[in-house]
Amino acid sequence: MTPQEILNNLGVINLINTLHHCDEYSYSNSLKFIQFDDYIVHKIELINNSFDESVSNTSLELNGVIIGDLFYLKDLSVEISSMSVFQFYAFLNECTIQDLQLQNYTFKSNYLVVHKDYIDDFHLKYSSTSSVWGGFKISENQSVINYYKKAIPVITIPDELRELDHYAQDSVYRALDQKHSFERFLKLYHLLELEFDYSLIKKIQSLNITTDSNLIGSLLNEYKRTENDRLFDLISNKCLDTNSLSDKLNKIKPFRALGEEIFIRFGKEKTSNLYLNDLIKYNSLLSDVDAFTNPNSVKAITNIQLNDYNKFIHTVTAYWIYRIRCSIAHFKIGEYILTRDKEDFIVEFAEPLIKEVLIQFYKK
Repeated sequence: MTPQEILNNLGVINLINTLHHCDEYSYSNSLKFIQFDDYIVHKIELINNSFDESVSNTSLELNGVIIGDLFYLKDLSVEISSMSVFQFYAFLNECTIQDLQLQNYTFKSNYLVVHKDYIDDFHLKYSSTSSVWGGFKISENQSVINYYKKAIPVITIPDELRELDHYAQDSVYRALDQKHSFERFLKLYHLLELEFDYSLIKKIQSLNITTDSNLIGSLLNEYKRTENDRLFDLISNKCLDTNSLSDKLNKIKPFRALGEEIFIRFGKEKTSNLYLNDLIKYNSLLSDVDAFTNPNSVKAITNIQLNDYNKFIHTVTAYWIYRIRCSIAHFKIGEYILTRDKEDFIVEFAEPLIKEVLIQFYKK
């Protein structure tokens, strides 16, 4: 409820629990909170997932003085008439007028409560960095955590896939558990990294150490090749359905400008036509109606040989997945730094592409 709604319904509220004072505390245009009696209540937008929320609260200490408490209330159902004072403040902060008639209430968020004597100092010096020192982020008037979502009208079941081992399953489950698309993409990429090692191990296991020692040594030297080269080998050997790959590559079209930055301007020393690193050819191909799906269009625009079409699709797929991975994982000068406002690029393009690779790789 708003402060005015609370004041208008103060009679009903005081039948539930005592409230002496209610006002708006405004620190800035994006930081406005409600003060209940001597405490200012802050809704928590993000909190460290390792915090044990089965306990009721964690105190905030500043220079040896407890200035407030972090209350773990999200999804907690409480009888309204038996709420503690701080639970009642949090309830009033998020409930509607109609909720005042309920017997029990389930909280939607966790809350930070700070005493009024310390509130100005807290916001002036500490609140903006709480995600670093405290493991939580206060919800502002406009949330910065808006996870990109897309409608999924149909999920197509592919050909039967082989069983995933324990490590692969663990990585997939962690990908499903991630709210942010950047972390999901990295967890899916971890599956490909795992296969780099498996592929080498399988090759060595098929050899005899006494008679094939030189070949084993050659394989170990190959392992030192760049990650992008190993990714290409994996894709070219396992992903034989280039039609499906090219369909997924065409999803780059709405993100053409971003693709220029990640794959070309921040590209890493790849000069072959197979890497599509020429800006004019890149834009010409994406302007074509069929783009990646038409071998003749690819040949005419990129000047590759027609019999190199499959290799071209495999090369671009591997290189683009690798470049996206670098932009997410490295987060440094010299790489294109992907920020939250680019999350649609991952959800609409990058995830479908890497999932197509994984589906083809795990086909029986």
